[in-house]
Formats: sequence, structure tokens, C-alpha cells
Amino acid sequence: MFGNIIKDKVAVVTGGAIGMGEASVRLFVREGGKAVIVDTNAARGQALAAELPKGSAIFVKTDVSNEDSVAQAVKTAVDKFSRIDILVNCAGITSLWGPVLIEDVKLEDWNRMMSINLTGTFLVIKHTMPHMKRQKYGRIVNISSTAAIGTGYKGGGPYAASKAGMLGLTKMVAKEGGSYGITCNAIGPGPVKTPTRQILVDNQDKLLPTVPVGFFAEAEDLANVIMYLASDAARFITGQFLLADGGISLPWDIDAILAPSFRKAG
Repeated sequence: MFGNIIKDKVAVVTGGAIGMGEASVRLFVREGGKAVIVDTNAARGQALAAELPKGSAIFVKTDVSNEDSVAQAVKTAVDKFSRIDILVNCAGITSLWGPVLIEDVKLEDWNRMMSINLTGTFLVIKHTMPHMKRQKYGRIVNISSTAAIGTGYKGGGPYAASKAGMLGLTKMVAKEGGSYGITCNAIGPGPVKTPTRQILVDNQDKLLPTVPVGFFAEAEDLANVIMYLASDAARFITGQFLLADGGISLPWDIDAILAPSFRKAG
């Protein structure tokens, strides 16, 4: 589907060992690209790289909240493949403590959330941008959340704030990179079934009626959206926030929740 515009492109995918990141890595390689899997999970990352066709992917253990670790990962990617065409920032955490009201959030927990979700995204972009500028080409896709626009659960303030911060960063990077052939966009996934989101399965009866399309996304559904924004098919799109959420960010669909109690008039 994307082969003619992805072939031989080099993509760095943070959080690439699991979930949407893993699905993106697999799709990039299947379409003829090269992938650098950046993650803290060495076992999963190394296994994924070994499973893919020889020479198509490498794994680099990286803590995105640590600048030295990020700088080394970017250097490794360039040393191996000579360039970085695509950056996908999937690395992130959803919660360290569960739902907690703002007045009860500990500063260290707030800082940890920001250091991975927001600062981590900034650091990887910071160290990747010079390479993209030199080659006059780049595609950056940041994985934000519908929580960034207020659809998150009550008690998820730190997460929502970190993901909203990514939107501002996305727009500024788009402005700075435009004249160098670099685009930068963000995606707001809705409910996606991944190994880290067991809550969707456990609460399916309650949550599914809130999704207008009637199903939870698979990681591959989001990988397709990521691939589109990372391809030259989207070369005129930059600084945007694309909601890929099955409609969950639409005004609450009360009909879907109450429909079983309705009776046909007459």
C-alpha cells in the first residue's frame, strides 16, 4: 500500500518494542523501509529485531528521559543506516499510580510522567532534527492522546497535561522544520487494544458503547495512520492533530448508552 513512498526510508520508532510502536515497526519493514527500535524493554526489542528480515531493523535500548541515552540512540541509528527519514514518538506511560485528583498528585510522580511523555519526545526530536535538516527531509509523528483535548478520565490530569504539551511542541517543530522539508504531526488515538491496555478488555461492556464505530482499534489500525503521516502522501500536512479515535471524542453519545431502554413509539 505504501511501498513506493516508504521503500528504503529509515524510521526511528520510540516505544517500538510493543503495542502501536511494534505494529509501526512491522509495517515500515513490510513496506520496504528500515527500522530502529528504541525501547527500554531489551528482551522484546531484541526479539522483534531478530524476527524481522536480516538487515531491516536494529534494536537500541534507550531511556528517552535521559539525554545521553537518546543522543547515543540517534548516533547508533545514523551510524547504521546513514540517515533518519522518519521519527515516530510512541514511547510513553499512561499512569504510574492510577486515577489521582490533582491535589493528591505527588510532585515526583508528575515529574516522572512529564520526563517520559513530554521531555522524552522533546529530546528525541532535538537530537534527530539536525540530521533531518542536513538532508532537507524528515517526517515526525508524535503519539499524543484524546486526553489532550479533555476526553481523559477524571484523575488523569498529569497524563492529559503531558499529552497536551506534545501538541504545542508539534506545532512549533512544524514551524521550525517546514523550510527544511520536515513535517511534524500528532495523532490522538482512542481506545486501542495493546498489551498495556488490559483495562479495555476488563471493562469492555461499559466502555464499548461509548465508541461510535462500535469496536476498539487494533495496534495495526494506528500503525496505518502513522504510516500515512510518515509518508510523502502527507507531505502537505504539518502541525496538525489527527484524531484516530473511533469517534470517542465526539459529544457523549447518550443514545448508545440508553438505547436498550428505548421503545418504538406507537
